Amino acid sequence: MGDAELPRLVRGCLRAAGDSTIVDIHVQANSRVARLEPPGEWRARITLRVKATARKGQANQEVLRVLSTSLAVKPQLLEIIGGASASDKSIRINGIAPDVVEEKLIRVLQGTEDVEEVEGPHAGRWGWDQGLADLRGDDSQDY
Repeated sequence: MGDAELPRLVRGCLRAAGDSTIVDIHVQANSRVARLEPPGEWRARITLRVKATARKGQANQEVLRVLSTSLAVKPQLLEIIGGASASDKSIRINGIAPDVVEEKLIRVLQGTEDVEEVEGPHAGRWGWDQGLADLRGDDSQDY
């Protein structure tokens, strides 16, 4: 997949819902690193790998944490609205338009976005430098 195709593929994973955006993702729990991966031609979902296991909501909590970090939004703005107990999920990002979400996701997936610290209960719990390395797929360090 070339960089020219990335915006089209990311756009296919997003839809507007009033003043909010819904992002369709596929979660792979129990991964070595937490990171976002671009959607493929055959799956209109962004892949999100998380380290947590898919038990007792642990993976869902990490999904929301990774997305809030990568999009630099408060965790309270994110809500799982579909697939809470499945690997294919729909996440609502309240109050943020699809074009803004698209731009942020593209930058993170290309590895060009600097993540800004957000306020909220998860701020500081996930190291920003480590979070960026994980999101970009840099697994050269053991965590």
